[in-house]
Amino acid sequence: MTEAKSCRRFRRSRSGSIPKTIATWFGGSRQFTGPAGSPWICWTVPHSALMPEYWRTWKASNPQAVPPPGFEWLEDPNRHPPQWQVEAARKHLA
Repeated sequence: MTEAKSCRRFRRSRSGSIPKTIATWFGGSRQFTGPAGSPWICWTVPHSALMPEYWRTWKASNPQAVPPPGFEWLEDPNRHPPQWQVEAARKHLA
């Protein structure tokens, strides 16, 4: 008997990219209902620690982009999470 494809474990294929919801928000969508009009995913682990990385990735492909309102700290490297927290968040997604 063969097993259904849905029974198998799927691997993440986009482990190094920006989640679609955050990319949409960086692109200017204001349809989110989280704190400060942001998507809730921004406030969850591990994404909260990876927000500066996501912003740098977004900014590299969209040089004229400005941070969303209330998230100007993404441009300030002194306010980013500590390196150990970022590494733990990456391991969590891997």
